[in-house]
Amino acid sequence: DSLEVLAQIQPSGSGQNNGSVIAFVSGGCNPYSYLWSNGATVAEISGLAPGEYCLTVTDCEGCTRTGCYLVENASSVSGPDARREISLSPNPASGTFRIRVTEFAPGLLSAVLYDLNGRVAERRTGPRIMDEWDLTGRPPGTYWMTLATEAGAVVIPVVLTGRP
Repeated sequence: DSLEVLAQIQPSGSGQNNGSVIAFVSGGCNPYSYLWSNGATVAEISGLAPGEYCLTVTDCEGCTRTGCYLVENASSVSGPDARREISLSPNPASGTFRIRVTEFAPGLLSAVLYDLNGRVAERRTGPRIMDEWDLTGRPPGTYWMTLATEAGAVVIPVVLTGRP
């Protein structure tokens, strides 16, 4: 499995240094090491001023993946607020859930569910994204769902309780 890195980016408030970037790694092998351009060595960096932050992730075999992420000033971010427009229901879930989208344009293109180890558990594209997702039989915990649109991506936690 090749090393893949996705990121959730939170813009910085106007005049504040409160942006953040969370890296989600899949593929390769654990443990992963992180090295950000600001010197941080963790998956999530916060307290960020607007600007570009680059990350190199290295897996246990020395394979690397590098990506750069732009933390914008909140006043320069346009378009719908994806977190209000896209939701998972129910969340927390005991086994099954659905993705709900309300007036989100320009359209949902793909969804990727990451398991507790950060590996791709399921990937969907097109109309199947809105079908029921079934996690019955998987261990309880927090999974991560990346929903990509033409405008960008949003990462949403999926909490699996394991209880009916």
